[in-house]
Amino acid sequence: MKTEIYNVEGIEIEVERSSKDDTEAERRKMAYAFKMIREQSGMNRKDFSDWLGIPYRTMQEWELDHNNYKESGMYAKEQAGVQTVPIQCKVALTIKEAAEYFNIGINKLECLLRSPRCSLVLYVGKKKLVKRKEFEKFISDNVEI
Repeated sequence: MKTEIYNVEGIEIEVERSSKDDTEAERRKMAYAFKMIREQSGMNRKDFSDWLGIPYRTMQEWELDHNNYKESGMYAKEQAGVQTVPIQCKVALTIKEAAEYFNIGINKLECLLRSPRCSLVLYVGKKKLVKRKEFEKFISDNVEI
């Protein structure tokens, strides 16, 4: 095993070279890079994953090198140039998006949307979406949910 020391922006990084193939070494470097960037930012995993817009579990898996970033759907979308619509421009939101956007728990949203003729819900097949503008009005009209 060969050890090399790199100096990146004043930070010394010690890299151990092993006899494993290059793809495995690339995976470990990527995992280490994610962890170093996050630690340098001063954010915990949850805050960093929110900032990146990825699930916490994905961030954790990348740092622990259990899941390769390049194998993830996010990398594929990035390479294909797929752009997502900003949440404030969407007409209807998923339950998860609505929970994040309105800062309301998923269970509370589910409870509010459960009534059969709720005007805040748009059904697409069995999928339940929240009408963003109607829900914004609902929140502004109510003091307590």
